Amino acid sequence: MFLNNEANYSIQYQYDAFVCYNQDDPEDRRYVQHLIEELEGRRGLRLYVPGRDDLFADSEHISNADQIERRYF
Repeated sequence: MFLNNEANYSIQYQYDAFVCYNQDDPEDRRYVQHLIEELEGRRGLRLYVPGRDDLFADSEHISNADQIERRYF
């Protein structure tokens, strides 16, 4: 949960990071698999991985990426 003290409200985030990669590139897919194993498996983070976590149209990617960006910047 992220708390914004200035606005006095809290936002719950489903993901910690958005992974942007070329889904058609086998090398990229292998690297993303390594990221998933390390960051999710060993460090407890939750990654949004296009192709794996898609629920809606592409605009969902933009919404999730915007939420992640606001969380950290």
